[in-house]
Amino acid sequence: MTVRLSEAPTQKLLQQLDAGEIDIAFCTPPHAPHLTLVEILQEELVAIVPLDHPLAANDECHLADLAEEPFVAYARAFIAFVKHMCAVNG
Repeated sequence: MTVRLSEAPTQKLLQQLDAGEIDIAFCTPPHAPHLTLVEILQEELVAIVPLDHPLAANDECHLADLAEEPFVAYARAFIAFVKHMCAVNG
């Protein structure tokens, strides 16, 4: 058995799966009805805010609390995932 590890954005991983270039991908859940998604772990998603931000005093917040907040994310796929989760959760 040969194991080769590589890192790529979710969309690229899906393209590689479709092309038969890879056998498995670990990523955030994509919308890909032609693939089987198997959950292997659940991660806590946190909002990180400055100490003087109004949400900093809260023990928790809901996605709706962040509706009008600007944010920075590390990848377009992650931004799409967060936007999807916000839409689903109101």
